Amino acid sequence: MSSINIFEGNYALVNCVRLHFASAGEPSRPLILFLHGFPEFWYAWNRQLAEFGATHFAVAPDMRGYNRSSKPDDVCAYAVKHLVEDVCGLARQLGCAGRFTLVGHDWGGAVAWAFAIAHPEPLERLVIDYYRAARIGPPVAGEPAASIPASGDLRVMVPTLVIWGERDHALLPGNLNGLDAFVPDLRIERIPEGSHWVVHEKPQEVNRFLRQFIAG
Repeated sequence: MSSINIFEGNYALVNCVRLHFASAGEPSRPLILFLHGFPEFWYAWNRQLAEFGATHFAVAPDMRGYNRSSKPDDVCAYAVKHLVEDVCGLARQLGCAGRFTLVGHDWGGAVAWAFAIAHPEPLERLVIDYYRAARIGPPVAGEPAASIPASGDLRVMVPTLVIWGERDHALLPGNLNGLDAFVPDLRIERIPEGSHWVVHEKPQEVNRFLRQFIAG
């Protein structure tokens, strides 16, 4: 692992909540933002922070309701639209004036997908776990429409990488079928020995795929 220092004690007041985040690298570098899944927190991305802090301003927040971030009592406060706006606000607080790369896993992947549909302009690249089980993203025949903050167009119009552990028993590879119809610029990398927790099991492969994708 890289010797890049990871700083844990960062906070930002955004969208009426206080978000804790860890960071690595200089704020003057391109921003790469990592969103964790359930039931994790920022540390899920510690190896990615150590890797990408060498070339980027790498940031991993505790999403609202997790670890050291605010925990609103009202269930409605956790609607996807609020989580998306948390990402918007955090990017602004971090001083991101240009575009940035957004990476998400599990529920963080669902939020990243929703963000890409609602706010494609600030995104340079998108890396997600496609979370169809949460009904966020393209609809499946016979199922209700996706619950995303969008105006009918469910396409993701930014370059997108999906890294998939083929031994994932929660999100089966069949979820990838037809995804290219909604993501015109799509790249899929499969890790045969990876499960749902591929970020932890195969960090070097994940980092390599991320590096290649960001490099274009």
